[in-house]
Amino acid sequence: MTLLANESVFKSNKETVTVPYCEDSYIEFEIDIWPDGSTPYLMSWLDGVPSSAKVYESTDYFFQSNPKNIIIGSDDCDVQIYMIKVYQKHLTNEQHLTNFIMDASSAEEIVNRFNRNNILDDNGEISYAKLIEKNPNCDVYLYEIPRMTTNKKDFVEGCSYRRYKGNTSP
Repeated sequence: MTLLANESVFKSNKETVTVPYCEDSYIEFEIDIWPDGSTPYLMSWLDGVPSSAKVYESTDYFFQSNPKNIIIGSDDCDVQIYMIKVYQKHLTNEQHLTNFIMDASSAEEIVNRFNRNNILDDNGEISYAKLIEKNPNCDVYLYEIPRMTTNKKDFVEGCSYRRYKGNTSP
């Protein structure tokens, strides 16, 4: 893995995966390699949000027979790191979000992140009322679709949607 000023580069046996991010900004970056299951993939997270995904072949792997160090920066840039965590297991989406909240630089920021991201109901499902309330600059569309299609020529009748802008009525 190489961390540069505006991107990170991961190399497997067969592919190179590049994850871009903004130069000259403070970011919280996570990478998750999920080799198990029917579709192995690599997911990057920026500031607690999934930012890119890359599916790779099941015959590919990120294992290094001769381990190499993580390369940070280059002759042309500086990269400042305040924390590195490594897990031997795949994190769930909820664990990524919890990491993002708890790794904030101050108690005030931890509370702000928790409050902003507290959008689930008691069953762990997204509460659209909470989502709309906590993200006033976000357009939220709720679609009602009677069935899913498997091809774009199969038109579905009777679809509707409601659009919410901040805390306004539909």
